[in-house]
Amino acid sequence: MKYRSDYVTNSSSSSFIVARKGEFTVEQLKAMIDVIEHDILGDVLLTPDASEEEIQRVLEESNEYCYEKHEAEIRRCLKEGKTIYSGTIDFEFVDPEIGSVLKKIWKAASASGEFTGIATDLSY
Repeated sequence: MKYRSDYVTNSSSSSFIVARKGEFTVEQLKAMIDVIEHDILGDVLLTPDASEEEIQRVLEESNEYCYEKHEAEIRRCLKEGKTIYSGTIDFEFVDPEIGSVLKKIWKAASASGEFTGIATDLSY
């Protein structure tokens, strides 16, 4: 018979232990920001220098109804010089609490006016 001697996990949670000495370094903070930009914002959908043809193609060819629904807001943000990102969360494989974490991050980022949440409901 085998006995597990470390942390036991199930499909809905995992335990971890970390240690830290002192404050985060500039390099550590940059690495965390890189993770946030890639994993939490999603993929780049459109940039402010996108042509009208590219914008129209993304809006028309996308399988995401929300792009058409939010076309005016997307166009406004592009005119403000903002890059449009798009991503999905599969709550079947991710703890539903991640939705509230994302909302907190997006709310904090919105305080400067340089970040706009366009379709951030995350209801499933």
